Amino acid sequence: MQPLPKSFSPASKLLRDLDVSTTHPLASILLPDPVDTDCEIRDYQVLGSYNLLDSRTPMIAIPGQPRIWQEPNLPLQLSPDCGFTFIDQNAWRCQESSLEPLFRSISVTQQLLGNTSSPLPEQQIDVVTDRNNLRKLNAMVRSMRSNEMLAPSKRREFRIDAQLAPNGRTLLLTRYSDQLRQMISPDDAGYGTNFEHATTSKYTPILTPTHEQSGRKKFTPTSYHRVAKYRLADLNLLVRYEVDAVQQAPSVDNLLTFEQLSLEQKTIETRKHSTLGHIVSGTLVPQDCVMELKTGKLKW
Repeated sequence: MQPLPKSFSPASKLLRDLDVSTTHPLASILLPDPVDTDCEIRDYQVLGSYNLLDSRTPMIAIPGQPRIWQEPNLPLQLSPDCGFTFIDQNAWRCQESSLEPLFRSISVTQQLLGNTSSPLPEQQIDVVTDRNNLRKLNAMVRSMRSNEMLAPSKRREFRIDAQLAPNGRTLLLTRYSDQLRQMISPDDAGYGTNFEHATTSKYTPILTPTHEQSGRKKFTPTSYHRVAKYRLADLNLLVRYEVDAVQQAPSVDNLLTFEQLSLEQKTIETRKHSTLGHIVSGTLVPQDCVMELKTGKLKW
């Protein structure tokens, strides 16, 4: 490691909620010499999944339900995206702790599967993070390897909040965004959101019993997330990521599903010292079905 140049000054938006009087660059990290060896993901295991729900209080459905891919009829014409879009919906809806849904989904999913032992022995997890953090770090390293700075249109600097867990080993990386959602500018509008809506099924609302006159309350899923544990090089990672859709409607015969639960069973559950509630609802989806949808410009 070497000291950072005095000219280095993070953008003020990255210093929000930090004690600026004690915030100063510590050091820069030099990239080690490349090693000619394989670096592949091993021992991949999905431990949990959930939907964030549209609710005034933090609420998730476990294991949740993804959107289903529906092959569109071509040609497909779309309007540009408009309105608000989420940048970090977990942080927007779970402001006390954006990582809590991750751990709650693992705990409840494993209980549903009948696993009584913890799938997360403290001594075996090195890093807990969102996929977004890994993508930012990967882009930074790749740009430095190629001796090129990140393009001006890309975020050239970013912040990731790091905390060491009480076990003294596990590093918790919390995603940071100065904006949790933003209004799409007409000049920068893409087609990603409208493409997803045009090619996937809508989320099915979840009904729960209530003391209101109607006798039930409706919650609408807004996004679907999965949590996986795997080994990369010498690190054991626990990673959360959003899934846009699944390739086909999973067969109920091969999966554990909770859609058949009666309305009386779909109650809102909470945990001590937490404002996050959860509902058991959805389907455990195999990893080989998940999809990420991307749109881009094509020059003819």
